Amino acid sequence: VSQLIEQGESTLNRHRRAIFFQRILLWIFILGLVFFLDGGHRVFARQDNGISLSAQAGFDGYCKEATWIPVRVTVANSGPDLNARVQVSYGTSNTDKAITGTDISLPNTSQKEFFLYFYPPRFLRSLNVSLVVEDKTLAKVDLRLTCLTGDDLLVGLLAGDPSAYNVLNEVKTSNGSVHLAQLQPANLPDQPQGWEGLDALIIAGEDVGRLTSKQHQALRSWVASGGKLLVTGGLNWQNTSSGLEDILPVSPDATYKVSSLSALKAYSNSPFSSTTPGILAVGQLRPDAEVLVEQEGYPLIAKRQIGLGNVYYLSMDPSLQPLAGWGGMQDLYSYLFGFSAPEPVWSENHWDNYSINRALSTLPELGLPPIYSICGWLAIYIVVIGPVNYLVLRRLKRGELAWLTTPAIVIVFTCIAYFFGFLYRGAKPILNRLTVVEAWEGSTQARVRGMVGLYSPTRAKYTMETNDQFLFYPFGTNTLQSGEGWQTVQKGTDTLLPDVQVEIGGMQVVSLEGTVPAMTFSHNLVLDVNSNLPVLTGTITNTSGFTLKNAILVTPGALKVLGDLAPSSSQDVRVSLVAGKSGPQIYTLDPWNTLGTTYYRNTDEVSVRQSALLQAIMNTNASASKKLWGIYLMGWVDEPLLPVGLQGRQFETIDTTFYVTMLSPSISIEAGTISLPPGMFVWDASVDNVSPYHTDSSYLPKGGYSIRFRPAVPIHFNQVRSLTFHIGSSADPKEVQASLWDFENERWDQLEIRSWGDKDILEPWRYVSPDGEIRLKIEGDQNTWIEIEPSNFTLVVEQ
Repeated sequence: VSQLIEQGESTLNRHRRAIFFQRILLWIFILGLVFFLDGGHRVFARQDNGISLSAQAGFDGYCKEATWIPVRVTVANSGPDLNARVQVSYGTSNTDKAITGTDISLPNTSQKEFFLYFYPPRFLRSLNVSLVVEDKTLAKVDLRLTCLTGDDLLVGLLAGDPSAYNVLNEVKTSNGSVHLAQLQPANLPDQPQGWEGLDALIIAGEDVGRLTSKQHQALRSWVASGGKLLVTGGLNWQNTSSGLEDILPVSPDATYKVSSLSALKAYSNSPFSSTTPGILAVGQLRPDAEVLVEQEGYPLIAKRQIGLGNVYYLSMDPSLQPLAGWGGMQDLYSYLFGFSAPEPVWSENHWDNYSINRALSTLPELGLPPIYSICGWLAIYIVVIGPVNYLVLRRLKRGELAWLTTPAIVIVFTCIAYFFGFLYRGAKPILNRLTVVEAWEGSTQARVRGMVGLYSPTRAKYTMETNDQFLFYPFGTNTLQSGEGWQTVQKGTDTLLPDVQVEIGGMQVVSLEGTVPAMTFSHNLVLDVNSNLPVLTGTITNTSGFTLKNAILVTPGALKVLGDLAPSSSQDVRVSLVAGKSGPQIYTLDPWNTLGTTYYRNTDEVSVRQSALLQAIMNTNASASKKLWGIYLMGWVDEPLLPVGLQGRQFETIDTTFYVTMLSPSISIEAGTISLPPGMFVWDASVDNVSPYHTDSSYLPKGGYSIRFRPAVPIHFNQVRSLTFHIGSSADPKEVQASLWDFENERWDQLEIRSWGDKDILEPWRYVSPDGEIRLKIEGDQNTWIEIEPSNFTLVVEQ
């Protein structure tokens, strides 16, 4: 009996211990789940001193590498009045801190909400937001982030019913994965820099009329720079279109009930069998808008291109029947968001360091004096310390004084040399400002990226300041502020960079970004697409108050030199859009022989700076792989556009400003047969550094790569007449396999290639989607060096 009792007690104890450990594991799991789910969302910190601090970073905790991170901060004070600094920081590998902060006043029973903007390192996992008074931290919150690569697609969602958009996670892109960020109107940044990490935004059922004017302006600038905006209609069309009337392709003013949505089948492989009627928000179509899908005479999906970006209007609500639950929404979203926007090479944040340093260091104060001045100075010194000194002492018959006069002459000449050297270095600090301005027709704001070299004739500390919502960020690994890492202070529309340490005759470099009012150019350009060759004709007039010097018009086919475009002056243009074998003209634009800069023949400082700046932003290797298409007017502007200076100091400035504006010509499509040569397509590749004009095997991964082609202009056709594939390579045709995507049977069909050149595709309609998309796949032997020159198409269709 005692043994049975002992066994029972032992079993009971083991059972109790098991239950105890199970409860511990359950609590650990619950706490970890809560921590994980709340990591990218709002984090609160409440202190006994009456301070309440909360913050949200990025877009629902997501950010993109090498882009600005918006941090929305809410701080409340129920205690005594105080003046404090709210700052965002992260620790670097060398234990220094990078800090961005702003000074605020917090009276009793007050609450303030604002954004701070932070430029991260390449990899960032966490941020700290703290409220500091006199170096004492009163409140602090830790934020976790998920930073995505540039290949990933980040889609923001402003929707009353987010669950209806879970299918977005299955969207297919050429490269990378899709991440969905659920947002509220208050999460949208109020400065354009904060939008850079977002690729697409969906507004569905939310009242965007609550957005501030700054948020609306930042949204418009984001679209023009390449963002994709999808606005839905349906019964809530008034909420979703509020404040966006000027950028939507349709101006909705009523609703219309349709009994069928059969037209959606063209953009999806899923048939539409629902009999539930649909509610469309209908209205006037803008003249520059394109109808992608039409149902019963009304636009179901409309598109409007603004700059590099697109605004789509889906006149129905996807969260309601008959679209809710329809299997074709994934294909529809893949079509709208899965194709990357064209990206000019000059839009990148990272420029060539060597060329930038050469442009910044091209200053008279940093150069050597003329050789004749040095030689003349040495000749005078030798004559004085030698013959003159000897003859004077001999005449005075005091030769023994040579041991005094010789060092005295050395000291005098040294002082004189130092004095003139000091004058040569200058008496004031100099800001050498390199600026790239990017504008788009239809946008009132232009994006500005700049590099500033701060030259100092003496050892000193400076406070750099900028206004108009420009923001500083590091150039390379420069910290500038000795012992304190990187620190900026945002004060309203101004930003300060304090304690910049510069040595004697040295230079410190900093980057900054912002927006300025765009220069205006009027034109009547028409792009004529016909059965022969596409041609751009018309007249361009400078309606701004600035002169665009050494202006050129660049198209995918050719460039036209316009010379200086003074205010109110005009130029007639006629340019072909047929690209050469090496690719569109914009990819092979030579920075040494265009835009008035000729590096080898001009030695003046202005030309050297201009040439170096162009080399930094337009090198052939980088631009050859860019998915770029457009009509660009570019040149030089003498007027300073970069609002950066030194606080409390007198200084001099040198400005080099490169201005690019993207023009949007009218499209004239000839009735009947239309021919689209390679230069009339935009593309998106599954691998970086791949181009339809040149690719080598160093970028040929296992399994090959694919390129998606789409017409650069909107076309509607009834029949595909022909499809010609252009391909050439340094390898044997047997070592390269090319396949086309069969849209009818949903498969890859390998092409038989016996020799390089032009190949007419049999049954071409199978390989062209209803909107003109073509998909190509290239595979090859990875052990063989393969260079593929052309791999593109000419498409002929019938309207």
